[in-house]
Amino acid sequence: MVDHEAAPGSWARNRLLRRVVDGLAFLTWREVAIDDLGATAEGPVLLVANHFGGFADALVLMSVLPRRPRILADDSIWKVRVVGWLMDWVGAIPVHRGHRGTTDNTDMFAAAHRALADGELVLIFPEGITREEPSIGEVRSGAARIAIGARGHGVSGLRIVPVGLHYEDKAAFRSVVYVREGRPIELDRDLEDERITDLDRAEVERLTEVIAGRLRDTAPDYDDWREARALQMAAEAFLRSMDPDEGVPVGLRDRLGAWLARRDDVDDLVAVADRYRLALSRLGATDAWASRGQALLSRRRIITVV
Repeated sequence: MVDHEAAPGSWARNRLLRRVVDGLAFLTWREVAIDDLGATAEGPVLLVANHFGGFADALVLMSVLPRRPRILADDSIWKVRVVGWLMDWVGAIPVHRGHRGTTDNTDMFAAAHRALADGELVLIFPEGITREEPSIGEVRSGAARIAIGARGHGVSGLRIVPVGLHYEDKAAFRSVVYVREGRPIELDRDLEDERITDLDRAEVERLTEVIAGRLRDTAPDYDDWREARALQMAAEAFLRSMDPDEGVPVGLRDRLGAWLARRDDVDDLVAVADRYRLALSRLGATDAWASRGQALLSRRRIITVV
């Protein structure tokens, strides 16, 4: 039986950090909801997440993960002495992007490999930068190179776990966040040939594509903001129709919205939802009000398409 309190990176060993993270999360968000993060609880894990909210993304994940993550972060953050000290305190690993005259990340890869060899949880945002669009950007090869390199250094049982961050409104204070765990990649199963190294470009590119696909299945991935707002509205209208007196959880809304985005008739649904949202705007009303049968526009047009 695994002793979680004695596990590498356990919050039992980082109680003060746990209190600070919980306090900041409590002040910043009204609710942080999760489905399940069981795949991150033990063993060597490389966690890959979408980067939609800047620094908030790391804080959200630290507040719900079962143990402290070793976060890969841009080395420019260390330029401010106090902030750099804090990053060292939380166990972050700097990624060099040329801010200090070098892009040599030998030390970063070595630190990530050591952490995984010790059975720790390493967190990376593989898009590299914060996205302003509601979609997954180009997934860079760093995550794949870390994973393949760690396995080449003898790390067994390594899992790559995709996690999607869904914000009710990322710009709003005291909003709601939904954290969704995707389908893990079991590297021992996915990468059978132990002789493959992170210098094998074809294998790195293949694994990068797998990571990108799993991340798109888990995180918000709409064509643009128009599609995102329209499909979230459609999903919310459908879910509220089941029980007008109950609020719609962000998680359910976004899971249904993501499913709608993959439908063949998505363009028709977006057009209907746009008209519905425009009608509500002109009436100065909300979907919650319309769900009680008071709107002039029938909500059945959306529900039927859904």
